[in-house]
Amino acid sequence: MKLLNKVMCIQMLITGSLYFFVVMVSWANETTPKKLTASIVENSPEGKLTLGLVEEMCKRLGIVLQMRSLPIARAIDELDQENIDIEGPRNPTVEKIFSNIIRVPETLFVNDLIAFSKDPNIKISGWNSLKRFRVAYVRGWKIYKNNVVGVKHLDIIESDEALFKFLDAGRTDVALSARILGSKVISDLKLKGIVAIEPPLVVKKMYFYMNKKHEKLTQVMAETLRGMKRDGTYQRLYNKTLNSIVQ
Repeated sequence: MKLLNKVMCIQMLITGSLYFFVVMVSWANETTPKKLTASIVENSPEGKLTLGLVEEMCKRLGIVLQMRSLPIARAIDELDQENIDIEGPRNPTVEKIFSNIIRVPETLFVNDLIAFSKDPNIKISGWNSLKRFRVAYVRGWKIYKNNVVGVKHLDIIESDEALFKFLDAGRTDVALSARILGSKVISDLKLKGIVAIEPPLVVKKMYFYMNKKHEKLTQVMAETLRGMKRDGTYQRLYNKTLNSIVQ
């Protein structure tokens, strides 16, 4: 009798394991599409890192990644309307505005949103402290649109290069940008005398987003990204695109 019970228990375990395996394989097949369409702005170091990470994740999952070149402000709208599948990098502020997007729940990188100025004596601590200054930022940044209000004068510029040339020419007191991106543009343009004002306005964890129809896939993507962090792939891509800029 005891032997029979042991045999039955083993059979139940085997049957249960097989059922679990079949369910997981079926779920994975249903979750992972053959191709995805993404819009990732590649003209920034953060965008290059995001693109490299997303490309590697899709490669590991056997997904063909198709790219569309869209302006940053339009891309998030296209994602919300299900016209593309992936967009980023973004901070979670966008979740308050767009209801049809979902975050891949693993951090791409951490980035400071900071004020740059030619006056090292400027003191800034929070959004309200900007009100006595002329302020400029690049069109498409939702977080600035929502928080930069009541300033002395506001200019919305069409590109990052134009923003820092605008600051260098003395046409604004403060230029708002991400630390990584701003440092890269200043270096590329060989501008002198522009400093980052500490502390940052915001320290943001950055993510990439998918349309909500891919809700299950976001978990698979997140675990794939964690795996890349564990095996060293993430650090290799990070060093290639960001480390030399922020040092």
